[in-house]
Amino acid sequence: MRLTTILPLTAGVLLLFGCANKAHAPVAQAALPVGHIDAPPAPYCAKPPELAAIDVEGLKSRLMVTALSCDASSKYNAFIRRYQPTLAADAKTLAAYFRRNYGNSAQSEHDSYITALANAQSEIGTQEGVTFCQQNVGRFTDVLSLNSPAQLATYAQAKPIDQPYKFALCH
Repeated sequence: MRLTTILPLTAGVLLLFGCANKAHAPVAQAALPVGHIDAPPAPYCAKPPELAAIDVEGLKSRLMVTALSCDASSKYNAFIRRYQPTLAADAKTLAAYFRRNYGNSAQSEHDSYITALANAQSEIGTQEGVTFCQQNVGRFTDVLSLNSPAQLATYAQAKPIDQPYKFALCH
Protein backbone atom coordinates (compact mmCIF):
# COMPACT_ATOMS: atom_id res chain seq x y z
CA MET A 1 0.00 0.00 0.00
CA ARG A 2 1.05 3.51 -0.64
CA LEU A 3 1.99 5.67 2.32
CA THR A 4 -0.52 8.29 1.22
CA THR A 5 -3.32 6.04 2.47
CA ILE A 6 -2.43 6.96 6.05
CA LEU A 7 -1.94 10.70 5.60
CA PRO A 8 -5.51 11.94 6.19
CA LEU A 9 -5.37 10.73 9.80
CA THR A 10 -4.72 13.81 11.91
CA ALA A 11 -3.52 17.34 11.71
CA GLY A 12 -0.46 16.11 13.64
CA VAL A 13 0.93 14.60 10.47
CA LEU A 14 1.32 18.06 8.99
CA LEU A 15 4.09 19.08 11.35
CA LEU A 16 6.02 15.92 10.53
CA PHE A 17 6.24 17.29 7.01
CA GLY A 18 6.84 20.90 8.09
CA CYS A 19 3.39 22.21 7.12
CA ALA A 20 1.82 23.12 10.46
CA ASN A 21 2.22 25.83 13.05
CA LYS A 22 5.04 24.81 15.39
CA ALA A 23 4.08 27.18 18.22
CA HIS A 24 2.47 24.46 20.34
CA ALA A 25 5.23 21.87 19.95
CA PRO A 26 6.58 20.46 23.22
CA VAL A 27 10.31 20.76 23.74
CA ALA A 28 12.34 17.77 24.88
CA GLN A 29 14.92 18.78 27.46
CA ALA A 30 18.47 17.44 27.26
CA ALA A 31 18.48 16.27 30.89
CA LEU A 32 15.75 13.73 30.18
CA PRO A 33 16.50 10.14 29.27
CA VAL A 34 16.44 9.49 25.53
CA GLY A 35 12.91 8.76 24.37
CA HIS A 36 11.03 10.84 26.93
CA ILE A 37 9.64 14.34 27.01
CA ASP A 38 9.12 16.59 30.01
CA ALA A 39 5.41 17.30 29.83
CA PRO A 40 3.76 20.11 31.78
CA PRO A 41 0.49 19.40 33.59
CA ALA A 42 -2.66 19.67 31.51
CA PRO A 43 -4.72 22.70 32.52
CA TYR A 44 -7.82 20.54 33.12
CA CYS A 45 -8.39 17.12 34.65
CA ALA A 46 -9.87 14.24 32.67
CA LYS A 47 -12.61 11.76 33.54
CA PRO A 48 -11.73 8.03 33.35
CA PRO A 49 -13.20 7.51 29.84
CA GLU A 50 -11.37 10.64 28.68
CA LEU A 51 -8.08 9.35 30.10
CA ALA A 52 -8.63 6.08 28.23
CA ALA A 53 -9.28 8.03 25.01
CA ILE A 54 -6.13 10.11 25.63
CA ASP A 55 -4.10 6.92 26.03
CA VAL A 56 -5.55 5.42 22.84
CA GLU A 57 -4.85 8.66 20.97
CA GLY A 58 -1.26 8.50 22.23
CA LEU A 59 -0.93 4.92 21.02
CA LYS A 60 -2.44 5.83 17.64
CA SER A 61 0.00 8.73 17.29
CA ARG A 62 2.98 6.54 18.21
CA LEU A 63 1.87 3.94 15.67
CA MET A 64 1.42 6.65 13.02
CA VAL A 65 4.95 7.95 13.57
CA THR A 66 6.23 4.36 13.59
CA ALA A 67 4.51 3.74 10.27
CA LEU A 68 6.01 6.87 8.73
CA SER A 69 9.48 6.33 10.20
CA CYS A 70 9.80 2.57 9.93
CA ASP A 71 8.17 1.70 6.60
CA ALA A 72 5.19 0.11 8.33
CA SER A 73 2.25 1.81 6.60
CA SER A 74 0.52 -1.48 5.77
CA LYS A 75 0.59 -2.44 9.46
CA TYR A 76 -0.79 0.96 10.44
CA ASN A 77 -3.55 0.67 7.88
CA ALA A 78 -4.46 -2.78 9.27
CA PHE A 79 -4.61 -1.23 12.77
CA ILE A 80 -6.90 1.58 11.56
CA ARG A 81 -9.20 -0.83 9.71
CA ARG A 82 -9.48 -3.21 12.67
CA TYR A 83 -10.13 -0.53 15.28
CA GLN A 84 -12.04 2.08 13.25
CA PRO A 85 -15.23 1.96 15.40
CA THR A 86 -13.23 2.06 18.64
CA LEU A 87 -11.03 4.89 17.39
CA ALA A 88 -14.10 6.85 16.26
CA ALA A 89 -15.74 6.44 19.69
CA ASP A 90 -12.53 7.51 21.43
CA ALA A 91 -12.27 10.52 19.12
CA LYS A 92 -15.77 11.58 20.20
CA THR A 93 -14.81 11.18 23.86
CA LEU A 94 -11.67 13.23 23.34
CA ALA A 95 -13.64 15.92 21.48
CA ALA A 96 -16.06 16.03 24.42
CA TYR A 97 -13.13 16.59 26.80
CA PHE A 98 -12.02 19.60 24.77
CA ARG A 99 -15.58 20.98 24.44
CA ARG A 100 -16.14 20.63 28.19
CA ASN A 101 -12.92 22.41 29.06
CA TYR A 102 -12.37 24.89 26.24
CA GLY A 103 -15.82 25.84 24.96
CA ASN A 104 -15.64 27.87 21.76
CA SER A 105 -11.91 27.25 21.33
CA ALA A 106 -12.30 23.46 21.71
CA GLN A 107 -11.45 22.59 18.11
CA SER A 108 -8.38 24.80 18.06
CA GLU A 109 -7.14 23.35 21.37
CA HIS A 110 -7.90 19.81 20.19
CA ASP A 111 -5.96 20.40 16.97
CA SER A 112 -3.05 21.85 18.95
CA TYR A 113 -3.05 18.80 21.24
CA ILE A 114 -3.03 16.36 18.30
CA THR A 115 -0.17 18.29 16.68
CA ALA A 116 1.80 18.43 19.94
CA LEU A 117 1.21 14.71 20.47
CA ALA A 118 2.54 13.86 16.99
CA ASN A 119 5.49 16.18 17.56
CA ALA A 120 6.28 14.44 20.85
CA GLN A 121 6.28 11.05 19.13
CA SER A 122 8.39 12.38 16.27
CA GLU A 123 10.87 13.92 18.71
CA ILE A 124 11.21 10.59 20.49
CA GLY A 125 11.75 8.86 17.16
CA THR A 126 14.48 11.38 16.31
CA GLN A 127 16.16 10.92 19.71
CA GLU A 128 16.08 7.13 19.54
CA GLY A 129 17.05 6.74 15.89
CA VAL A 130 17.00 3.12 14.69
CA THR A 131 16.12 1.95 18.20
CA PHE A 132 12.74 3.63 17.77
CA CYS A 133 11.74 1.21 15.02
CA GLN A 134 13.15 -1.77 16.90
CA GLN A 135 11.10 -0.85 19.98
CA ASN A 136 7.86 0.13 18.28
CA VAL A 137 7.18 -1.97 15.17
CA GLY A 138 6.26 -4.87 17.48
CA ARG A 139 3.38 -2.79 18.87
CA PHE A 140 1.51 -3.49 15.64
CA THR A 141 1.69 -7.23 16.32
CA ASP A 142 0.57 -6.61 19.90
CA VAL A 143 -2.49 -4.53 19.00
CA LEU A 144 -3.49 -6.66 16.04
CA SER A 145 -3.32 -9.73 18.30
CA LEU A 146 -5.76 -8.39 20.90
CA ASN A 147 -8.84 -10.59 21.26
CA SER A 148 -11.30 -7.73 20.87
CA PRO A 149 -11.37 -4.01 20.13
CA ALA A 150 -12.52 -3.45 23.72
CA GLN A 151 -8.99 -4.40 24.85
CA LEU A 152 -7.35 -1.53 22.97
CA ALA A 153 -7.76 1.00 25.80
CA THR A 154 -6.43 -1.48 28.36
CA TYR A 155 -3.41 -2.12 26.15
CA ALA A 156 -2.84 1.62 25.64
CA GLN A 157 -3.06 2.28 29.38
CA ALA A 158 -0.63 -0.57 30.14
CA LYS A 159 1.91 0.74 27.59
CA PRO A 160 1.86 4.49 28.23
CA ILE A 161 3.01 6.82 25.51
CA ASP A 162 4.63 10.18 26.21
CA GLN A 163 2.04 12.93 26.01
CA PRO A 164 2.52 16.66 25.51
CA TYR A 165 0.72 17.17 28.84
CA LYS A 166 0.40 15.21 32.07
CA PHE A 167 -3.31 14.54 32.39
CA ALA A 168 -4.71 14.15 35.91
CA LEU A 169 -7.82 12.21 36.86
CA CYS A 170 -10.80 14.35 37.90
CA HIS A 171 -11.90 13.64 41.46
